[in-house]
Amino acid sequence: MDPHFRSFHTATVKSSDGTEITMLVQDYTP
Repeated sequence: MDPHFRSFHTATVKSSDGTEITMLVQDYTP
């Protein structure tokens, strides 16, 4: 995993029933 090209951050998504889900999102940086 090359930190110059990939970065990770967490995203909290609230579903329709009110449950919060924390996901790990991968960003691609040119």
